[in-house]
Amino acid sequence: MRPHDLLRLTPRAELIADDLPGWVAPSLARAAYVVVRRAEIREDLIPVGIRGSTRAQRFPVRIRRRDVVATITPESLSRASGPRRSLPALAALDEVDQAAAALDLVWGPAGSVGFELATGVEVVTEDSDLDIVLLPDRGHTRTDLSEFLRRIEALGVRVDATIESDLGAVALREWLQSPERALVKTMSGPRLGVFSW
Repeated sequence: MRPHDLLRLTPRAELIADDLPGWVAPSLARAAYVVVRRAEIREDLIPVGIRGSTRAQRFPVRIRRRDVVATITPESLSRASGPRRSLPALAALDEVDQAAAALDLVWGPAGSVGFELATGVEVVTEDSDLDIVLLPDRGHTRTDLSEFLRRIEALGVRVDATIESDLGAVALREWLQSPERALVKTMSGPRLGVFSW
């Protein structure tokens, strides 16, 4: 399991947290999915986030591995289709896929777009950004990713691209501007330094 993966839970999944807000139960009844957070998995407890109906409704909990019945990765949604493709963040998916395919680059939607494509719950709005995860391989160069960024910046929606690797994650724009001193998000917290995949 990696950060951004969506996990479908069993109906009686145990949510391990001190106090659960009142909106958590209705949200999980609507869609029993949580997203893996960037934190260490300890004693078989997976750090996840629960998504509510508003941007302010996000809550961290831990769940037991036994309560997960399915895992949906961002890259498995790269060619998913939904009924609301007129919304800018959803309309941009095909062009992002074409830009990635030109470089043989594995990618997938995360955030609200990934959640809606995976669950069918309508959370994307007219103003939503398109959050994407990139999984480059050793053959991809800084020039390749710069060209990919150039192409996606021409779309009519803000695309926030994150490069993921076993070492952690960096924002694509920031890494291209400062590859020797990037803010790398790791399982044990952020650090400044060189990033590679």
